[in-house]
Amino acid sequence: MKKIAAVFFILFVFGYAVTVSGKSKINIDGTWQGEFENKPRQGMMGGPAQAPRKMQLTFNFKKEGDILKGSVNGGGPGQWIPITDGKIKGKKISFTVHSSYGAMVMTFNYKGKVKGDKIKMKFETVTGQNNKNNPQSLKAAKSRRGGGMGMGGGMGGGGLNVGPAMAPPPSSTQKIVVERISDNPQGPVY
Repeated sequence: MKKIAAVFFILFVFGYAVTVSGKSKINIDGTWQGEFENKPRQGMMGGPAQAPRKMQLTFNFKKEGDILKGSVNGGGPGQWIPITDGKIKGKKISFTVHSSYGAMVMTFNYKGKVKGDKIKMKFETVTGQNNKNNPQSLKAAKSRRGGGMGMGGGMGGGGLNVGPAMAPPPSSTQKIVVERISDNPQGPVY
């Protein structure tokens, strides 16, 4: 009886130490899905604001110690974008996604908290040609050449040059709640 009591005491102390140290285990491995409403923003060429629309995101996550690895669906079937700088601290997660669409380059900075089979996240979208955190932005800037008429104004503007009237806002913040749809990642984990 004393041995059983000693084992329970040791397990209790160990459990308490893990909880106090903030290194609680979270179960994040799997595929998660959610929907958010895109905020309205200024239209092309200074026109009226675009109407809000619902967007669905799917994430694949895998925990490796305090590192979060995974991918996010990039818009179409089989189009997965790697997450970078993934971190786990207690029940909090953070990661970055770099993407581009033509001349527009974007960085998405995610922060969230895991609660069972749900993750509440906020993400900041940083866009524009001066997005220094996005390696694709730097690559795109280096590859632009002169010649032709730029849409941003002026001769020799260099192909497609997105001017200030066409550019999306430099940054915006959105909220999304994702729910686990599978205990195992259903897509790539980078």
